[in-house]
Amino acid sequence: RSVAQDLALQEGVPFAASDALLDPTGNNRRPEHHEIRKKLDELERIARARGFAIGTGSAFDETIEAVSEWAGEVTARGIELVPISAVAADPQPR
Repeated sequence: RSVAQDLALQEGVPFAASDALLDPTGNNRRPEHHEIRKKLDELERIARARGFAIGTGSAFDETIEAVSEWAGEVTARGIELVPISAVAADPQPR
């Protein structure tokens, strides 16, 4: 279990946890386009249920291509892409 959230709160810095890793790379292989799209679909479901979702990924060509393609389609489905700072829990009042 990660202690990142507890440390962030203790230090007074913003924190956000990922709901899905878009491009897991087990068995020394790069992720495939359809696997990344499946994870993006999962993030959409989470966002609709909770109001937001956070995904993380690597700078693999496959990931960049799949996310770019998805980003061009997602607004038509009612999903807004925002920077992580828009959903990170910030313990410092502004």
